[in-house]
Amino acid sequence: MQNPSKGWILLSHGHKGFPQVDEADILDALPPAMRDGPRQSVQVYGKHEIGSDLTRIDWDALQAEQAEMFETQLAPLRNEGRGVAYFGRALLPLAFDLGFRVENWVPHFVFQYHRHSKSWQWPGRSAGGSAPEPIVDDNLPRKPSAGTGPIVIRVSVTTRIDKQDVLAKIPNPVDDIEIHLGTACGVSSLETHDDLERVVKKFEETLYRIRELYPQAGPIHLFAAVPVGLAFRMGTVINPTVHPLVQTYQYVHNAVSKYQRALVVGVRGKPDMKIRIQFLTAEPDSTRRLSVDRELRDIADRLREGEHREKFDIIEPRLAVRTKDLQNYIRRDLAHIIHFSGHGEANGYLLMEDRAGNPDRIPPNSLRRLLDLWNDDDHIRCVVINACHSHDLARELTRDTAVVPCAIGTSQQISDGASLNFSDGFYSALADGVTLEKSFRAGIEQVRLQYKSDADYFKLEVADKAQLQKPIFAGH
Repeated sequence: MQNPSKGWILLSHGHKGFPQVDEADILDALPPAMRDGPRQSVQVYGKHEIGSDLTRIDWDALQAEQAEMFETQLAPLRNEGRGVAYFGRALLPLAFDLGFRVENWVPHFVFQYHRHSKSWQWPGRSAGGSAPEPIVDDNLPRKPSAGTGPIVIRVSVTTRIDKQDVLAKIPNPVDDIEIHLGTACGVSSLETHDDLERVVKKFEETLYRIRELYPQAGPIHLFAAVPVGLAFRMGTVINPTVHPLVQTYQYVHNAVSKYQRALVVGVRGKPDMKIRIQFLTAEPDSTRRLSVDRELRDIADRLREGEHREKFDIIEPRLAVRTKDLQNYIRRDLAHIIHFSGHGEANGYLLMEDRAGNPDRIPPNSLRRLLDLWNDDDHIRCVVINACHSHDLARELTRDTAVVPCAIGTSQQISDGASLNFSDGFYSALADGVTLEKSFRAGIEQVRLQYKSDADYFKLEVADKAQLQKPIFAGH
């Protein structure tokens, strides 16, 4: 191992509630060349509460906190010619993210905590032992493909990842690639730093093959059963100018869905935590005119006035939406809240426009399939259907294997004024950080002030009642 000219940064990485890395243990693990040369200790320890329920982690807050610590503690050391020696006891998504930020601007040497020996020293391979060679199982084409959509990468080192658990989250990936150690998989499978680097190399090669063969695909959905140190090192080879965004997952053994969506890796600096709102309208020529421009303006005003105004962003409004354009808008805008303002008919049918501006009736199951196709990363947090008779559609989107976690519709025909008042009260409360349930009730009470007979027609449907008790920007 060759020492960098300016020595090493001893980077310890952890989080509140996790065992801290002891500095004495770090020094014991260092080989003489690293211990005797110049060194500087840096700690990246998160202070946000994680809690015991790993299905309710606020990943946006954790990522933003980590990004801030990186910018203040590590980024200033970027060009000083030091290497990074990593000691991590953190959640895997955070290790991926920190590695991505450190990237390849310095040499790396990763230490891994070994539970049996309770030390950071690599155990080393006994005489005659053979190194595990990573195996790549995939269906990559031999020639570049025009395929679009998500790609799954499974990295199985400590244990084999069950493909069915992954398909439960991403049912129709463009490709499903697994990097694994075969029968050598296990918690002690990596006995040397070189073992770890071989897995990193295979992961990096896979990323570049995806780039070459699927230039239009993405994002990458990364499911990993790996040591923390390997997660950090894998993060360092993700290149934002070359590779698609990488959606990470947290494994939760006692949850119905074993893998919970975590943070996205692929953006330098402080992550964009804004909730993107997509405003869609359709007013076919033969239908009555609605005040959609006023509704859009009122929503923008309420968000701008809110205590958490910086967390919301209205995407360029999509007006006079034609049926043929709907899929493109949903696929490209990647909105967290989809708000439709327009007309609906009995049984949950929405009215869009055909090419000539005439009404085009969209059945609930068609919209369900469309959202299911383009919500494979679970980015949609709520669908608001501010249209008459849309309750059946809201129920369709949240029933059984839910497409979205919550949806709002109406059970009867509603007046234009009631629609405006509901949006006013609902988004005003959302922007102040009020829980989803209270924000919905705030919308109803705003309607009741002037349109009492319409107030009880607004209905909220949820797939998971836990969503009701937190602000919309707290995520899943």
